[in-house]
Amino acid sequence: MRFYLVTSEPIGQPEAASELKLFEWLRYLKKTDRITRYWALKEKPGLVAVLRLNFESDLDELLDGWKQRLPSKFTVEPLKDPKALEADLAKKMLG
Repeated sequence: MRFYLVTSEPIGQPEAASELKLFEWLRYLKKTDRITRYWALKEKPGLVAVLRLNFESDLDELLDGWKQRLPSKFTVEPLKDPKALEADLAKKMLG
């Protein structure tokens, strides 16, 4: 199992319909355990997500699917301790 921290930044001004499609897809990925958590960024448009994938090749597939729903640029970092990161991010996002 591999974990990644993905930060997305939409390209251009996203349409509401595109954002809705993305959030529906993210909820599906969460139900299927491919995403453990995701949060909206506070300072600018975009999201942070923790991905749980079986193979490194799944990352490209998932990012391509993301771009199809909402064109975005990504920063991807492999994670060694996803639980500690999730707790830290939740604390920062929720205050």
